[in-house]
Amino acid sequence: MNILSRYYWNIINFHTYVKLKIYTIISFFFLDNKLFCQYRIYLLRIMGSKIGSNCNIRYGPVFQEGFNINIGNNVFINSQCQFDTSAKITIEDNVIISHQVSFITGSHKIGSHNNRAGDYNPQPIVVKKGAWICAKAIILPGIIVGEGSIVAAGAVVTKDVPQDVMVAGVPAKIIKYLDNNDKKTI
Repeated sequence: MNILSRYYWNIINFHTYVKLKIYTIISFFFLDNKLFCQYRIYLLRIMGSKIGSNCNIRYGPVFQEGFNINIGNNVFINSQCQFDTSAKITIEDNVIISHQVSFITGSHKIGSHNNRAGDYNPQPIVVKKGAWICAKAIILPGIIVGEGSIVAAGAVVTKDVPQDVMVAGVPAKIIKYLDNNDKKTI
């Protein structure tokens, strides 16, 4: 093998190596089976997140500002959810979070005329036990979603949600009071 052919062989090996590394990174975000869900949870724990047992985090989660998140037991987080962890996000046991839900902890105080986006003001978000947050809902800073509550698809939650209610709309408002016997599909 001459020098030129060795050079090209090394380039081919390098490209194969890069492709494998890119595949590994992409698979973390986009492949969706039990092994990759466990791998995501493992990596999040290494980064400092506290995650309980029997959790499932589907592909494409986005964590901004670090990994300041506590997740309880038996939590299901569906694909492409966004977590702004400028302040702590707490998700208690038995919570279901659907596709593309956004948890936004960061905001700004209203500033002066020259700069309306004033001081940065992150506030924590808490989702209590048994809550269900439906697809594309947005949870804003400082919100507590009550135990056993439902946030309907596309709702923008601007105020705390009491326990055992269903909220919907922009801004989210109570549309139904739930009891232990409510087992209907939304």
